[in-house]
Amino acid sequence: MMQAREGRTAKRILVPITAGLTADHALAAVNAARIARKSGGVVRLAHLAPMPAPRVDHLDRVVADADREMARITSVAQEHLGALAAALEGVPVEYGRSLRTARP
Repeated sequence: MMQAREGRTAKRILVPITAGLTADHALAAVNAARIARKSGGVVRLAHLAPMPAPRVDHLDRVVADADREMARITSVAQEHLGALAAALEGVPVEYGRSLRTARP
């Protein structure tokens, strides 16, 4: 027999962040923060990006391999997630390394 889920609250709310409109990410994070605030939960911000192709110059020489490109994207994403987390004052926020997805 299944027990009712009354009284259960969200403990961790995942907000996936992808390339696109920043305003949509901010709105999603603010809404997640409202839910977390009411339920005593934590907001987890996760940046999702496809594995980048190596960057090449005009002679098709590799300037930065895929790992270096991912490191660059991760650095930019960390700054963005940090700013987004700072805007969610009073709510615990987790964010870390960018999550990689398969190439399209």
